[in-house]
Amino acid sequence: MTRERDPRRWLRKFRDLAAASLMLFEQKRMLRLPKDRIREIQERRFLAMVEYAYRNVPLYRKRWDAAGISPADIRTLEDIEKLPIITKADIRNGFPAETVSRKVNLADCLLLRTSGSAGEPCTIAWDRDFAIRFFTLTSPYLTGHYWGIKLKTATYVVVIGRGDTLPPVSLDGPDEPLAGGVLVKGDISFIDALEPPGRIIEFINETRSDFVVGYPGIMAMVAHHAKKHAIPVHSPKVVGLTAEKASRQSRALIEEVFRAPTTMCYATTETGVIGATQLSEDGYMLLNWDIVLELLDDDGRPVSPGETGSVVVTTLNNRAMPLIRYAGLADLASFRTQGCAHGTYLEQIDGRRIEALARSDGERINPYLVDALLADVRGIVQYQVIQYTLHDLEIVFVPDRSCPDLLPDWEPVIRQLGGLLGSQTRFRITPAEAIPRKEGCHKTPLVVTRVRDAPVESAEPPGSPLGHSVSTRHASFGA
Repeated sequence: MTRERDPRRWLRKFRDLAAASLMLFEQKRMLRLPKDRIREIQERRFLAMVEYAYRNVPLYRKRWDAAGISPADIRTLEDIEKLPIITKADIRNGFPAETVSRKVNLADCLLLRTSGSAGEPCTIAWDRDFAIRFFTLTSPYLTGHYWGIKLKTATYVVVIGRGDTLPPVSLDGPDEPLAGGVLVKGDISFIDALEPPGRIIEFINETRSDFVVGYPGIMAMVAHHAKKHAIPVHSPKVVGLTAEKASRQSRALIEEVFRAPTTMCYATTETGVIGATQLSEDGYMLLNWDIVLELLDDDGRPVSPGETGSVVVTTLNNRAMPLIRYAGLADLASFRTQGCAHGTYLEQIDGRRIEALARSDGERINPYLVDALLADVRGIVQYQVIQYTLHDLEIVFVPDRSCPDLLPDWEPVIRQLGGLLGSQTRFRITPAEAIPRKEGCHKTPLVVTRVRDAPVESAEPPGSPLGHSVSTRHASFGA
């Protein structure tokens, strides 16, 4: 029997459609409910998840038993402070035996991998309903309902084929290849963010969607390319930005070129959608019926509205891999002080920033292309690319201590980056105990450039992969 004629596949599709319809109805209802009613729903789901996690997830039973806590001690949402904090190391080291519910079959789950920008990557399991919930929340119909505008079609500019991205095809065919880096299914279209900016512009102009979604770094680069070369760009009703923090300058450039308002979505691999902003605004409305978000100081105490704290999240719907008081996002944020109930809006989020490397001809290199190149280097667990001048780069990396004899092969990366930046580019490869962070910033961005608005130089143009100056310091790293 062919896959297309498998009745089980069609039954799953029918069930998925029914589940998506119910979730769509639920989400629209939640947007209309008063805050006190949402609080009741949030508390009820939280208490149910605590009971479920204790009974079915070894990590929580062991950790809570060691702390002398049981579900009977958690009677209200305020009791969440009694539960221990869970870190990314707990999730990474415990997968799957300690972190996945014994009630689910891992083979039926959608497995995703975090990018590793805030530490070593880890694997996350979403159950089928949680994945459908994510697709429903990010659909053009529901997002348009949230903003009070009618959206029928959407184009997503996302990295395709990576473990930290969702399959755009279906839950049953995540390995289905894309033809030419693009996919069009019904009212939703996808294009790989690693495509050249000119090709992305062409695709957006071809699909002419109401809603265009992408990473701020990519969309800003596309906008810069269109503005520099005077390329007309289709104007959607909304441009959605997600997965990293967008600077005010980037949002202004994107809104200018696309002639459309922007909105930010706070979503992570571990938690799904956390919140979203209104059009051209900064404050994120939290989906409190799906998550519990705490902001804690360095001593683990809740911060007051307006004060910055570390984000700690509890998911209320992913029964494959519940996250309860998870601090692994490594984000800082503050609650809005006025105009809303406490805990309903985040004023700002200091999330991951990915910058684009500058070239001498004034163009920028796709930051996710750099990410893809470094992702193939074996023997490293984390990295950061720093551009000091147009032709002076440093790659700082943390060696994989579990494979001390495996030396990273940097030649392919240097050859390809050199071909983009120019043969006179100097590369320094520097091992480190940890990736350094900028003063006042808690994140470790994958790419940092100190070059702004680079002028076009008369020197040799980028393109030749030969003659690079390379300095490595492998031997200086202690065993």
